[in-house]
Amino acid sequence: MIIKILLPPYQAGQCYQRNLPCILSLLDKVDLGLIKSIVIDGYMHLDEGKIGLR
Repeated sequence: MIIKILLPPYQAGQCYQRNLPCILSLLDKVDLGLIKSIVIDGYMHLDEGKIGLR
């Protein structure tokens, strides 16, 4: 399955505006009654160029 979504430009501190629409689109295509858990993994660049989870 290929899903294409137009994403807005990245804005520091606003990753949910870019990532959440993609996640919600995928969840709309899945029978959530068959799923026990969902794990979302990722990273972002923090202040001073540090990489980490927030």
